Amino acid sequence: MARTLDVLSFHQDKQQRLRDEVTQAFAEYGPMSHDQLMALPYLDAVVKEILRLYPPAFMFTRTAREDTTLPLHFPVVGTDGKMIHEVPIRKRQNIMMGLTGTNTD
Repeated sequence: MARTLDVLSFHQDKQQRLRDEVTQAFAEYGPMSHDQLMALPYLDAVVKEILRLYPPAFMFTRTAREDTTLPLHFPVVGTDGKMIHEVPIRKRQNIMMGLTGTNTD
């Protein structure tokens, strides 16, 4: 919530648009239920965008259930000078993924 208010303070046009949507909905419905709040499209977009840019967890870990390979979108050069196009993943291997980089690339 604090991050949302902080970001909106730098984008007052967006803040005003959100305020207008919520004010209009409150004038129409009075106190709103959870479902009515969730149906407000701009409020929903603001919340999703804040969570995309500033996720509550910056990394998460997954464990592979079977052997597989992870294809790379862009090949990288290995320490031996060869191009690597995919990464082998073994069963029960932990994989750490960064959400911040993923959500802003």
